Amino acid sequence: MIACILAAGMGRRLKAMTEDRTKCMVELNGLPLIHHTLSSLIRSGIRHFVIVVGYCKEGVIDYVRVHFPDLDVAFVENELYASTNNIYSLFLALPQLAQADGVIVAESDVWVSHDAVAAFLASPGSEVVLASPFQYWMDGTCVVADSPQDQIRGFVSKQDVVNYPPEALYKTVNWYRFSGRFFSNVYARFIAAYVQAFGANSYYEDVLKLVSPALPAGFNIHVIADNAWVEIDDEDDYHRARIVTAPEDEAARRLRDNFGGFWKYRYMRDLTLLVNPYFPPAAMTQELGRLFDRLVREYPSRQSIICRLAAKTLDVASDHLALGNGLSELLSVLATVLPGPYAVRPPYFLEYRRVFGDRLQELAATDPYTPWRDGDAGLIVINPNNPSGELMPRDALLQLVSHARRNHRRVLVDESFLDFADTALTLVDAALLREYPNLLVLRSYGKTHGIPGLRLGMLACADTNLVERVRQALPIWNVGSLAEAFLELLPRYRTEYLAALRKIAANRVTLEALLATAGFEVTATATNFVLFRMAKDAATSFETHCYARGYLVKRIDDRPGMPGCHFRVAVRGVEDNAHFAAVAAEFMDTRLV
Repeated sequence: MIACILAAGMGRRLKAMTEDRTKCMVELNGLPLIHHTLSSLIRSGIRHFVIVVGYCKEGVIDYVRVHFPDLDVAFVENELYASTNNIYSLFLALPQLAQADGVIVAESDVWVSHDAVAAFLASPGSEVVLASPFQYWMDGTCVVADSPQDQIRGFVSKQDVVNYPPEALYKTVNWYRFSGRFFSNVYARFIAAYVQAFGANSYYEDVLKLVSPALPAGFNIHVIADNAWVEIDDEDDYHRARIVTAPEDEAARRLRDNFGGFWKYRYMRDLTLLVNPYFPPAAMTQELGRLFDRLVREYPSRQSIICRLAAKTLDVASDHLALGNGLSELLSVLATVLPGPYAVRPPYFLEYRRVFGDRLQELAATDPYTPWRDGDAGLIVINPNNPSGELMPRDALLQLVSHARRNHRRVLVDESFLDFADTALTLVDAALLREYPNLLVLRSYGKTHGIPGLRLGMLACADTNLVERVRQALPIWNVGSLAEAFLELLPRYRTEYLAALRKIAANRVTLEALLATAGFEVTATATNFVLFRMAKDAATSFETHCYARGYLVKRIDDRPGMPGCHFRVAVRGVEDNAHFAAVAAEFMDTRLV
């Protein structure tokens, strides 16, 4: 068996990373891609190699000779690398592969895990395509198969993938295993004929697509998981590769640092971001889906109209509202229109530190509001608190608002999690806002209504001058058309929304009990997350344990007002919660052994 590695390309889409090296010399975890590829193949018993080089060939040749001095390798040069595609590189290698009893063709810009390589080489069948379930953002050739165990029904060019159901598509990993007979008698001959007939600027997959219908035994497919490989064509691919290939503790940190987009990592269930898994209901998303084609082609309405739509589900006049592209946008605007310092009791959502900067004063963790009463700062209250989950009684909160009104100071109350505690506790009340024009109430639809991707946040305040200043500071089209349609549909789904909140509350209580039974030091919350404390010497191991079993968790270390190490875990559906609780209990059991 000979492995032919195609490494001639320039990798222009990687930009600065390939200015002085070819793609296979880009490093992952301190080693170039070519090192990972050769090591995996050697560990699986491959002893003979052909490497086609071109752009920056010296770097590849020198590296292989220095780091793999005993390797049986032949280098073939593609001098036309700048104007040809991979079919020509493979064509140039054909003489070196003519007498092989089997051939592996592998692109050099792909990382495949050691275990996946070994399983691929040991898989049944003579002609085998290495593939992975298709995702919408993937680019390149796919194959069609009825299931991961079936033979492929055909090759699909990247232009044609839209014509197939995604569940039937598998993205080729650009590694292939051929028998010597097929490669020499069929494939090599078609490669040569194709180059002669159509030129060198084509792809060897085009030939596979051409010959596959005539192959009696067909092509087998060997399917690997999303996290067992990554193709590195551009900067985004490289960022993903740094996550997929990192050690589990580092991979968890790198993935969390994305702050979202976790649906692209299907092997991981995110418990760091806090949303409502029961809302919106399927009927509502189906309505939005039917509107999607129209909505993405149309501009949304102006702020005043968006606010009128939001007011339909609120006990407040629309001129007392401002709607933002997420709560974060409103915070950024408020930080510019609200003068003077603002105080907050730790712990708190760190976005407030980012937007208010040095103007944010941290109160003492104990008896925090007595010193504030004698000062001149405004006040920020996150209720329920994030990340502690603590709920301040409504009467106590209004006493602070009343004191601030008498002293001509504003109070900003963040109710982003309040509906999970009790919708009746809200301060978004017309009479209350009129009584306290110094009160600003913030809410996040993304968390409570399960639509973080639509980016909807709300400010309610009876000071219409302030509200208008906020509106004027917002972009004219800050809320998208899809979010606008969501607000229009929302009133008819009030019953479903309240039912979803009840389910979350019940699930939280159950998950808290499961974790407490497993031995975790759980702090009860009034939110859609569970909080538990853990010794620092165990925290990293727990984080890695969860990641290895498909869970991304949020770790909080020595936050002001919340010393020590804590984990904040999102509440999901009943089965998801039970499965995570079992994973967490497994960790505690291993600690006791």
